Amino acid sequence: MPATPRAIVYFGERQTNGAQYRFYLQSSGKVVLSGGDLGYTMPRSGSIIGVATAVNVLWVYGNSAGKVEAEVRKNNSEVFTSVSDTIDGGGLHQWNDTQSSGTETFSAGDTIDVSIAPNTSPIFNIRSASVAVIVEFDS
Repeated sequence: MPATPRAIVYFGERQTNGAQYRFYLQSSGKVVLSGGDLGYTMPRSGSIIGVATAVNVLWVYGNSAGKVEAEVRKNNSEVFTSVSDTIDGGGLHQWNDTQSSGTETFSAGDTIDVSIAPNTSPIFNIRSASVAVIVEFDS
């Protein structure tokens, strides 16, 4: 049986003005992909099977601590969310999640983008960070 084709797309951003609210990440070509009509248009049908996230926190406002979520969106709707462990200071924080093929599917022509946001109430206020997210697909 032939191997299932896989693809990985990269999203990233250097956020220096505060990441206390959701923001969309840039593609590898430094284009902000957001809003359902922007993003990677899938050339064939497949499944989202993994998300890996790295957040290099340079400065956290006050004494705040909290979690961060990377949200994969299909046609401007959330379909897969990956949440960090508690982040309580600066440094590199990495996490990943996987799911079985066929759990979250897309069709050729669907648009995929990624956003990142605090996942804590009250709002966790990262004031300066670099973010990279990769999304793995199969088809």
